[in-house]
Amino acid sequence: MADFTEEHRKRLQEKYTSEEANDFLAKSLKTRAPYAHLLVDAIDQHFYSGSNGLPLRLPAPGRERVLVALLASRGATSALAIHVYLALAHGVELGEIEDILLLVGAYAGIDHFVAAQDVLRRTLTHLADLAKDDQAACSAADVITALARLS
Repeated sequence: MADFTEEHRKRLQEKYTSEEANDFLAKSLKTRAPYAHLLVDAIDQHFYSGSNGLPLRLPAPGRERVLVALLASRGATSALAIHVYLALAHGVELGEIEDILLLVGAYAGIDHFVAAQDVLRRTLTHLADLAKDDQAACSAADVITALARLS
């Protein structure tokens, strides 16, 4: 799909750290919705950092698979794009994401499948552009910022 290659994925993964992505997303959400800081902190502690002392029961790849499905079924755009990137960064295969979107279409409707496929195509095009060479600025914060503009 698009011109996104395994080489692009490797470049993005090399510059990706989950700590940077999680911190950047948490700060962004708290800035945009300061009243939601308790929810953001609870989600971080339970699903991302494990700082509440409990083991993380849903590893990052599984969590991202679930979020891709949920966001696609809701017709999300930029949030879906961001979580497609996070899924790829955590090792979820592109074919799996395509299958997830197919299931969304079967259960949530063909309109959600078509819309999610469009988001996936545009996301992969953006990711390929961001990772086109070794010198590309593609830290997690850079990529998330670029994908947040997708609408």
